[in-house]
Amino acid sequence: VRKSGILCNLTSLPNESGKGCMGEHASRFMDILQSTGQSVWQLLSIHPPGKNNSPYASASGFAGDVNLLDCTKPVHAFTSGGLIEFRKNNPWVHDWAMFLIAKAEHEGAPWHEWDEKIRNRDPEELESLRDKCRREYWSHIGKQLSFEIQWNEFQSNAEKRGIELIGDFPLYVAHDSADVWANQHLFNLEGNMPLE
Repeated sequence: VRKSGILCNLTSLPNESGKGCMGEHASRFMDILQSTGQSVWQLLSIHPPGKNNSPYASASGFAGDVNLLDCTKPVHAFTSGGLIEFRKNNPWVHDWAMFLIAKAEHEGAPWHEWDEKIRNRDPEELESLRDKCRREYWSHIGKQLSFEIQWNEFQSNAEKRGIELIGDFPLYVAHDSADVWANQHLFNLEGNMPLE
């Protein structure tokens, strides 16, 4: 069966943030695809962009780019139980939230330049940091839960219109990423120097 479609990244769609979105403008674009007989929409990576604003060297191979959240939709008031359940089902989100908190605490420096105990993931230091930044911690997790909800809605809208989504994923995990910081034993790291 022959199909036709288009490659258009979500960041190319208009939005108040200027960085694209999965909301109304995405739905309008689907309507255009449907009305013109297109049945395939190819997307680029939806992960947080890393160095040089590229999603292909993302700071996370799991997290969604929260810049794509539809800011016109009401923010979900998640219960603590809902956030805990989301964290339980998505273990990576704890490391992602801690990575963002630690990065902010170190003024945006890459993880290999952080204080030694945080850099090496000392459990007591991480617990202390999480307690200090508890609000930010749960906020980061809540944003990822919001992303998952909106992403599922986006996929459902495409399915209803008979539009097949073709996805993409980061080709590389960035050195300065939650994934490398949380799993240093899995990577061949030359001391504390970033890999180029």
